[in-house]
This record gives sequence, structure tokens and C-alpha cells, in this order.
Amino acid sequence: DVSKEAVVAASMKSVYVIKGGKTVADFKLDFNGKSATISPDGSTVVVGGETDRMEAVLRVYTVAGDKLAEKAKLEGHTGAITNVLFSPDGKFLAVADKKRNIFLWDTSSWKAVEED
Repeated sequence: DVSKEAVVAASMKSVYVIKGGKTVADFKLDFNGKSATISPDGSTVVVGGETDRMEAVLRVYTVAGDKLAEKAKLEGHTGAITNVLFSPDGKFLAVADKKRNIFLWDTSSWKAVEED
């Protein structure tokens, strides 16, 4: 099972979950993965990237044993996703795109946090 000690890596059409130096899960993507992150508790993986037509893609997956199940598609970015990172407490996800926009997502609702 995947736990807190796991890391993730995105490649052109796959995401890999690695623990103890070994791949414990891999998942085929229908887009080009550019960045991936795993939540501090090891339960959620987020992968960002772009389609072959250079459209932004941001997906949330639930970790279930050695499998990933798609949980949500996050929309709003206009440029390809270049970086994704959970906050240390896992309550937020920071996402950067190719057009130099940064979004902050609330992980309890998967809604973008609005600026005041």
C-alpha cells in the first residue's frame, strides 16, 4: 500500500508512485504529465500537464492500494500546468501554469480559493 513515504513522478503519458525505491503503482494518462504531487497523508495524487493541443489538464486521483482512481478534474488554467504542490498540512494545493498564473485550491472541496 502507498503511504506517507511515497513519492510520485509524471512522465509523458504516465504517473508513477514510488516507495522504497520501487514502483508500487503506475497509471496511464491521456495527457502529457508535467508535474505530480502526493498529499502528506499519501491518500491523494494530483497530476498536471497539457494535452497534445497544448490545453491545460489538472487531475486529482485517490490512492487505493496500488491503484489510482480519478476523483476530480480541476479547471480554470489557461496555460499548461508546470508545477503542483500540496501545502504541508494537505489543506491546499498550489498550481502554476505556463502563463505564469498561480491558483490555490482548497482540497476539502477542490474549489479554487478566491482572492479578496
